[in-house]
Amino acid sequence: MSSMSSTPTPDQIPIEEQPVLEALVSIKHRLTAIKKDRSRFIKTSAVMAHYDELSVQLQKLEEIRGAGNSTIWGYRNNVNNVLDEVFVILSLCFMAVGKTKESPATYVQLLTIKAD
Repeated sequence: MSSMSSTPTPDQIPIEEQPVLEALVSIKHRLTAIKKDRSRFIKTSAVMAHYDELSVQLQKLEEIRGAGNSTIWGYRNNVNNVLDEVFVILSLCFMAVGKTKESPATYVQLLTIKAD
């Protein structure tokens, strides 16, 4: 059976998803740095810029995995794991800048409810 027809395992990242993974890791590191910097307030514009960048990467991921296909999220790999981490940090940043009613801010709240 060729690797093209088999279902990837969580530690396998398809080559076409590598640029998305690298961009997500970069976003994660930058958001983490913003969140940890206690010397200044988090700027809404910085958070929104990262949100916009994340949206672009989500569109690319949907295109790669076949938007409209019901199995797009049918398997998890490390791209999904990093994406989850980015959403959590972004959600916390949204709450920190007072955008608590916007959908990105609710992500971490929903995870908390799901965990209970």
